[in-house]
Amino acid sequence: MKLSRIHWTLLAGLAAGLLFLLPNAGLLIYLPLLPLLLAGFSEGATALLYAGLLATAITFLLGPEGDSLFFALFLAFPAWYLVQGALRFRGAGSVRQWHPLLAVFADLALFTAVMFLLFALLAASEEPGGLQGIIVHELGSHIDKAEPSLAPILARLATDWSFAVFAAAAWMYLLIVYGMAVLANSLLAARGLALRESLAFAPQGLSPWLAAFVGFSAAWALLADGNARFEAETIFLILLFPYFLSGLALLHQVSRGWQGRSLWLIAGYSALILFAWPAVILVAAGIYVQLAEMLAKRREVG
Repeated sequence: MKLSRIHWTLLAGLAAGLLFLLPNAGLLIYLPLLPLLLAGFSEGATALLYAGLLATAITFLLGPEGDSLFFALFLAFPAWYLVQGALRFRGAGSVRQWHPLLAVFADLALFTAVMFLLFALLAASEEPGGLQGIIVHELGSHIDKAEPSLAPILARLATDWSFAVFAAAAWMYLLIVYGMAVLANSLLAARGLALRESLAFAPQGLSPWLAAFVGFSAAWALLADGNARFEAETIFLILLFPYFLSGLALLHQVSRGWQGRSLWLIAGYSALILFAWPAVILVAAGIYVQLAEMLAKRREVG
């Protein structure tokens, strides 16, 4: 039986709110994204908006103080923004031209960077060492308890690479949002309920504003020091995430004609999990794709 829009909205809102109130640990805190995205990709962004408002009200009334703000900012809003962007299109029928999903995630990366900056400024007003000092303290407290082989790594993170901790967390968060979206849309597509058949990326579609923000944050990181430099370096890395996705999409695109493509992709993803350098290569590939796209548009204009 196909559920009506009102039923989808009520069920998704109730499920998301109640899932968030469960004693979730670690990555399970993002599980409420699934019912919200199921409603959005089957009934549209408006249904998801109402479901998100209902779930936020549930967390506000029944949850601890402050949890509803986290839910609204980092679960409900990103889910709604992703769905409304993913379901935008030009044309009609079988000739629909979907809005680039990569552009939507560029916006979400910028939103994540802005949230980080606000959080950093709030921490700086409350802690003498700011957000960087908090991270250094937390990592330092684990050095003595760590395995001898991990102690030097934690010490290096605490002193030189504390900005990478937050950037890595932001990348993981954005990957979880995309993973939940793919899961929700796949479940719906298998039953013929999805409004968009696939959430696969195309390598193209990044706006020039992203390159401008990346350049600005890089210059800021070079010129600043202390907490300001920490904030700029973190924002710089967060804003590289869309380029990573572009490079990943390019890898899938160019590998279509390869013999043993699945094995090559498994090897590539394994390298991504184990090492940092494949991500750097994919970011560079994404930057190359955007530069090539910008040059091509410039030739068309004049």
